[in-house]
Amino acid sequence: MPSCTSSWCLVALTLVVGPCVSAAAAEDTRTSRSFPEDLEISEYCLSLLRVFQDRYTAYVECLVPSARPVTVCMNCVGGYVRLSQIYTNISDDQMGPGNLSCRDTLLRSDRLMLIFMLYGNLRAIWTKAACDSKS
Repeated sequence: MPSCTSSWCLVALTLVVGPCVSAAAAEDTRTSRSFPEDLEISEYCLSLLRVFQDRYTAYVECLVPSARPVTVCMNCVGGYVRLSQIYTNISDDQMGPGNLSCRDTLLRSDRLMLIFMLYGNLRAIWTKAACDSKS
């Protein structure tokens, strides 16, 4: 880790880690945390994650060119519906092979809750565009 001696660096470190913590102590704290992301993910859950990734990418690739003029609701409805379907499959407590649910593994096992956040952001775009009221 680079040395943190300038005043702006110390201020940033204080904001991120907390007051009166050395850079070495901050590094120790960051690396010693244990998050459940170390859990093994079943092949079934990985397959759902790959489908989410593909559909998320396809939807974003539709959104960008549909920004001007705003034609998101008209051009991207199929992508949004497909993304919503896979998110529902992941977020519902539906059981897959071997009575396995992927909800906790994929939505809650990382500290960022990234899949939840990514879908929420795209859902917010859909809602802001008032696409539900246009269907």
